[in-house]
Amino acid sequence: MKKTSNIFYGPEGASPNYDEEKVAPYELPDLFLTVAGEQVSSFDEWFSVRRPEILSAYEKSIFGTSPLQARVSFRKSGPERVDATKGIRAQLYDLYLDDKNALLAQFIVFTPLNAKEAVPAFLGPNVLGNQSLTDLFSLPLSISWVYPRPALGIDATGYATVESVGVHSSRWPLDMIIKRGFAVVSFHYSDLFPDKPGGRPESIQPLFDVSSNRAYSWGAVATWAWGMIKVMDCLKDIDAIDEQKVIATGHSRLGKACLWAGAQDKRFAGVIANESGEGGSAISRRKFGERVSDIVRHFPHWFNDEYCSFVDNEENMPVDSHFLISLLAPRAVYVASAEDDLWSDPKGEFAGLVGASKVWKLYGNIADLSSYNEMPLTGKPLSEILSYHVRSGGHDITAYDWKQFLDFADKFIK
Repeated sequence: MKKTSNIFYGPEGASPNYDEEKVAPYELPDLFLTVAGEQVSSFDEWFSVRRPEILSAYEKSIFGTSPLQARVSFRKSGPERVDATKGIRAQLYDLYLDDKNALLAQFIVFTPLNAKEAVPAFLGPNVLGNQSLTDLFSLPLSISWVYPRPALGIDATGYATVESVGVHSSRWPLDMIIKRGFAVVSFHYSDLFPDKPGGRPESIQPLFDVSSNRAYSWGAVATWAWGMIKVMDCLKDIDAIDEQKVIATGHSRLGKACLWAGAQDKRFAGVIANESGEGGSAISRRKFGERVSDIVRHFPHWFNDEYCSFVDNEENMPVDSHFLISLLAPRAVYVASAEDDLWSDPKGEFAGLVGASKVWKLYGNIADLSSYNEMPLTGKPLSEILSYHVRSGGHDITAYDWKQFLDFADKFIK
């Protein structure tokens, strides 16, 4: 293992473990044992004593601290767009940091055209720009850098072209979501932090360096989560959205961000983390698929520097994914996996949910998943306040996933 500029890197070319028989026995840290060495025995005690300790541990060891008290404002950007055939209304908004009057990002709100009252919403970042979500409307191309992907309309310099319009509409099936009576709220994650090592100078983070009396240690994942929280701040003033029924939603790296957003902000009524893997829903101590060493080698900007100390040292992490999920209690949570996405460790993701369920049980003898010695079968969703499915296929978010998410939202949020 080598160290460069305070960042540790795991061994180059190390093969990931995809063999369950090679998963060594491990012991998870105790959700109910306080820093003082005392066991909590009620949900109220866990919520008031243990939960803040877990939140602090994640700030120190994984995600870093963020300027959560920063005030933002928003303004409409351009006219309202309407597709009468699909029954969808779209409105762009510019998000500003108040004390700097600095433009942070542009978020878009899709709502049912003929809704008679405020509707629940799925809120989550997107990876290619707002124009990638749909070709139903003429939306401005993102001007924020993303990794070049010519097949998805991102040119060799890392910027969106017209070919990117609607290219991720399958990941955001607006027609399906709107017909079910939900809104979609999204923003381009690279507006806040371009997803590359060394991206900090181009991110929003320098805006907080001088004005703050403290040094924030947030990485990119925490910055994207912060953006979700700040957009949430705005939704109370958008009449079409029921801000009491907003679900933090994310896929892959943004699944990690939505878990952290929901952990910090109890206003989110629920959280959906799709294939969030290491640093998200998957148990790190399993050392299966992607590990800490892989993330800090490929994505050193995602987490804080302390996270790097757990390279090949997962057993000494003060937390694990069941701790992160537990921070969402007693709200509704959906963790989703894909059968062929072993890199994200589906079994480890389900194990994280099972471990966290002890807190929901403490809350009111609900959502106890301890009887699940085996994860649900492929294509057989577990539909509870703690929901889970593993589908066939690989790393993506599909119509099948959204069908389950909408059923979940109907049952527990709407």
